[in-house]
Parts: sequence; structure tokens; C-alpha cells
Amino acid sequence: MSLANGAAVIRPMVKTDENDVLAMLDTTDYKHLHADWQMPTAWLGRPGVAVYVLDGVVRGYVAATLDPPPVAWVRVLGVKRHDPLPAVQALLAQAQAQLRETAATAICCLSVSDWVDETLPEIGFTIDRTLQTYVKEGLDVPIATKRSVAIRPIKKEDFPAVMAVERRAFPEPLWWHSEAQLRLGQRFSCCFDVAEVDGQIVGFQYSTGSQGKYVHLVRVAVDPAVQGRGVGAALLAQAFETYRALGVSSVSLNSPSDKVAAHHLYAKFGFRPVGRPYAVWRLDL
Repeated sequence: MSLANGAAVIRPMVKTDENDVLAMLDTTDYKHLHADWQMPTAWLGRPGVAVYVLDGVVRGYVAATLDPPPVAWVRVLGVKRHDPLPAVQALLAQAQAQLRETAATAICCLSVSDWVDETLPEIGFTIDRTLQTYVKEGLDVPIATKRSVAIRPIKKEDFPAVMAVERRAFPEPLWWHSEAQLRLGQRFSCCFDVAEVDGQIVGFQYSTGSQGKYVHLVRVAVDPAVQGRGVGAALLAQAFETYRALGVSSVSLNSPSDKVAAHHLYAKFGFRPVGRPYAVWRLDL
């Protein structure tokens, strides 16, 4: 795709663009990163990945990838120009064209930047929902947990069962992980536990540690068939024991604003909402 001035080109990213893309992202104020422990260029060669080249220099990059289908998330978006709108519009148009040839049904973007919130509605994105951050200071466990729920660290052979639990707990594809994402999450986790009832995996949680005394609770998932039986509370209580052994004093998590039952559980454990909700932008294909 060539832009109107004839000097700008939108094209798929190639291997030789990697260093230029990383340099551009390192120096621009207009960047969005939601890479989940991967390098920003990890999606080279996949649909939804493109660069914006102006006068022979990489000035923009997008990676909107399906992992898993059918929702493509904007994992990386960056442009090096004073007005980001034309480049972002061209990059996402290229990503859309590629993704329409796949199983993708929508492109979504979790925004934590004002410039993203200002730019995406100009090109047709609308807010699908919001995501709220919660924080808990201290590691007291204010509610009793049930002994009928067994908690243990995940094993490599557990991932198919964990995937099945996640699909039942989050029936909307917007929130699905791929198995590769979950395995990568385990590599970077400070704890990744499963919950068992009668020998069957019915829930899981995993958390990532940061340097210092803080951790982020990435996900808690409980099979709807056993919700209300203390599985989520047991997973949180065990996680807090691990946090305490690591010297952690503060825990954060993000939760969709419409997950009311989860919010009640977090409130019982002393989590409190902080800051403004983040927008989840969506463009249907």
C-alpha cells in the first residue's frame, strides 16, 4: 500500500526490518505494547504484521495477531511521527486486509495510553468493555478455604485440562489464551497452580513476579460447574502463601468490568480498585 505522498509504503514486515522496528519503538512516544513476555517482533511472518516505511526508513509497525483465533489482539503498535493518525490508519488497514483472509472475526486493543484512546475511534474502533486494575496491600487471607479443594503446582501434562477449564470459564473468545501462551506464562510465572476436586482439574491461577516486593495475578479461572464451592478462594489463598515466601507485600490484578462474581471474590480478599479503567477497543472484520 502506498500513501498519497508517494514516499510512504505499508508492507509486510521482513526479517531485515527487526532492528529498525526495535529502534523506532525505543525512541517514539507513540507506542503500545501488549506483548506478554515476547519480543515485539516475535510475530514476524504472521498475518496482521506490517511496517510503515517513509523515505526508506521504518516509521511505524503493527502486530495484530491471532493467538488463538478468532480475535486478533494488537500486541504492538508504534509510529514515529508528530501526528500518529495517518500511519496508524494505514498500518491497521493493512492488518485488516491480511486478517480477513484468516479466521479472524475482530481486532481488539487493550489501551493504556491516551494517544491510543484518541486515535482508534477515528478509524472505526469502539469500546467493547473496560478492564479495571485492583491492588491488595499485605497478604492476609480474610476468608477460610475448603479442604475439599486440592491445590498443587501445574505439571506439563496438565495443559490440555487447563485449556478446557479456561474455555468453560471464559466462553467468550475475547479472553482466550492459546496453549503456547499459557506455557510461556508458566515460564515467566512465580507460581502456576491448578485446583482439583475429586481428582479432576477444575481451576487454575498463575502470577508473575516483578523485581522487588510486587506480583501480578495474571489469571484466575474456575470451571462454572464448581463455582461457588470455594475453588477460587483456595487458589488465591495458596498463591498468597507463595507470595509470602517470596517476600511479596503487594498484589495487583486486572479484571473485566463485567465479571461481577470475580469482583466479589477479590473484594473479600481485600483487593481495591485503583486508577481509571482501561478501554478494550474492538473493530469487527
